[in-house]
Amino acid sequence: MLGGNQLEGQIPSRLHQLRQLEVLDISRNSFSGSLPNEFGYMNKLTELCIFGNNFEESVPSSLSDAPILAVLDVSRNKFNSFPSRSQIPETFNGDSSANLIDLSNNPFQCPIPDWAQYTKATFNDRNEQINSSQSVDVKYSKNKQVNQDGRVEIVYYGMSKCPDCYSLEQQLRLIPEELSPYYTLQLGFVGNVFNDYPTGIFTPHGQGEAIGNQGELCAYKLAHEEQIKFNQNRNHLNISQEINIDMKSQTGLNDESDDEGKARTKWLKYTECTGSKMSEIPTRTKSCAEEIDFKWDEFKQCIIQHGREYLIQSVQDAKQRGAVWSPTLFINGKLECLWNLYPCSVPAGAPDISKKICDLYTGQRTKPSICD
Repeated sequence: MLGGNQLEGQIPSRLHQLRQLEVLDISRNSFSGSLPNEFGYMNKLTELCIFGNNFEESVPSSLSDAPILAVLDVSRNKFNSFPSRSQIPETFNGDSSANLIDLSNNPFQCPIPDWAQYTKATFNDRNEQINSSQSVDVKYSKNKQVNQDGRVEIVYYGMSKCPDCYSLEQQLRLIPEELSPYYTLQLGFVGNVFNDYPTGIFTPHGQGEAIGNQGELCAYKLAHEEQIKFNQNRNHLNISQEINIDMKSQTGLNDESDDEGKARTKWLKYTECTGSKMSEIPTRTKSCAEEIDFKWDEFKQCIIQHGREYLIQSVQDAKQRGAVWSPTLFINGKLECLWNLYPCSVPAGAPDISKKICDLYTGQRTKPSICD
């Protein structure tokens, strides 16, 4: 990444020889001239961020051959003609909400092309600022220290392309189901707020990772909303179903904490799907969402309409909590795991999360036998 280094001149065409390069960020410099046509020959390229330069003419047609390009940000340059549909990579199709193309703040002279309605493209002047005091009504943004009902509070901050995060999430998946009503899990992401970037966030693994983070936040939010809708529909159940629910209520397995556990499990399944092929984030967003039975139209709209806002709020919450490294894990307000300082992965000595839940729970429920 070479962004913001006051570099100038023309881009050498020999850059295409870097065939293994996945992210090219030369934004916020003073490069000029036209983009080399050879960019389209970089088969591993997933992100091309050149915003904030003085490039002219148009996007090279060879980019249509870039097979896995997921982020294309050419905003704030001097391009004078919109790229044709044949110049836009096939990855930017109508269902690819995980992909992003930003053409804003260029002196285009022609009307917006018809193909724009079929992709997630930004043409307008993007000057909005996220108010740091703005409230986002999703569970991960709450920053309480300890649950009032005695459940153990686990707060996890990470990044979607962080291998250590995937390892830590595997530990969360291994927490026995019997412990589900005894703890809560809050999700957040680390990074730096940078409104010039398409997602509003700078992360070490590029904008594709930031879009992956948005997908995880939407998965978390939508999974909880599904449980709320399920509860609202209980009035339409038949008698036998109502009896089953009453029996579960008596055993404490069908209250709010159980609903949260189901939502948490669905989110963890989604992250397992995306994280299993981390190099393909964010292009696996749709396939993983559908595999875990999310409604894709709702998922896509969440990313498009709220992903940027949710991610910025999440990063701001992480900084308020003092989380700047990935992964970071708090249990009941105490730092238990921190990348490169306190082990987060097995067998490096990571905390036994299940044992922590058993030891720290202070609510009215009787602890399950696995805590004995």
